[in-house]
Amino acid sequence: MSRVSSICYRLDEAADAMKREIDYYKLSENAGLVNKLVMGIVLIHLHRGDYVAADQAFKSCLSRSVTYNDQLVLCL
Repeated sequence: MSRVSSICYRLDEAADAMKREIDYYKLSENAGLVNKLVMGIVLIHLHRGDYVAADQAFKSCLSRSVTYNDQLVLCL
């Protein structure tokens, strides 16, 4: 759903769908997909010109846990 919304430039809906996907993948402890989705949300916020929201999304991912932090640094 989030990919389709982002293609149609409904960026707010895409970001909300990605946040729901993040919650789903956090439950299954899939750090790789969580990090990819967070990067997607950051890119959506940057595309909209909302630098504060992009920074908050990035920092919220870093504060989740040590394993997510390590995975995110490797992703960059």
